[in-house]
Amino acid sequence: MHGNLLAAAEMVAALADSVSVSAPAAVRHLDEQAPQQQRFTTLAREGVRRDGAFFDRSSRLTVNVQDAASAEKAEEARFKVRVPQHGASASRPRWTRGPPSGCPRACPRGRWT
Repeated sequence: MHGNLLAAAEMVAALADSVSVSAPAAVRHLDEQAPQQQRFTTLAREGVRRDGAFFDRSSRLTVNVQDAASAEKAEEARFKVRVPQHGASASRPRWTRGPPSGCPRACPRGRWT
């Protein structure tokens, strides 16, 4: 157990240093984030399509989602929500069948987009 306490103290010190706050303020910061992380884990288990998340300076979790249904569920869980235009899911290749509209005849029948 002693090793875990030492590691926790080091993590608090690193956080405090990185955001220029006192150690007690860093502990409060982490305490505010813990329940949000638990809610985020629950969203993942419920199948909400997300592209990651981040804490803003005020310790509020912002969740990047992939669609409107996921945005609605994330908002119901009291998260700040974004639908990024250039997130991980937007940059993943997708297989399409047949040429897209306006594609010249030379386009292959199926291709990566």
